[in-house]
Amino acid sequence: MGLSTETYIQQFKTFDKYCSECFPDETELNEKVVLGWLRTDIQGVNVLNHRASFIRMFGKYLASIGKQAYILSDKFVPPQKHYTPYILSDDELKRLFDVIDSYPQNGRLDPLQPALFSTIFRLIYTCGCVQVKREHYVVKTSILIPVKSPLKKPKSIKTELLLCPMI
Repeated sequence: MGLSTETYIQQFKTFDKYCSECFPDETELNEKVVLGWLRTDIQGVNVLNHRASFIRMFGKYLASIGKQAYILSDKFVPPQKHYTPYILSDDELKRLFDVIDSYPQNGRLDPLQPALFSTIFRLIYTCGCVQVKREHYVVKTSILIPVKSPLKKPKSIKTELLLCPMI
C-alpha cells in the first residue's frame, strides 16, 4: 500500500481475525464485510478514521492487482475540523497573569493557593505545554530539569523566574 509494514500491520491482524470469525467462506472484499468490520469494537472517532483509511487503501490495492474489491468511499468518515490556536498578544498575556496574580487568598483553607496558581500558570506557559506533571521534572538547585517532555527540545527552567512575581 506504499507505507511501512508497521503502519497497518495491527489493522491487518484485526481485519483478518474478524474475517475468519465472521465471514470464513467469503473470498472477496465486499461491502458487507467492510461495513461489518467498521462497526465492530470501535473505541472512538480516531479508531474509525484509521480503520476506514486502512480498508479503503486495502480495497484500492486489491483492485489495482485485478481482484474484485469493494472500495469504501472517502466520504464515509466526514472530514475532521482543524482548529487554529489563538495566540495571545503581549497585552493579553499581561492581563491574564495580572488576573492570576491577583487571585484572592482563601483564608485558612490554603494560604499558598494564589502563589501556586501563579507558579503553575507560568510553568505551563514557559514549557509550551498544557500537561505539566510532577514526574516530568527533577528539582535540583532551583532548576526544573525535564525528564520527559512532549517537546522535541525540552527546556530547563529556573524556578526563581517563576516565583519572581510573588516576591
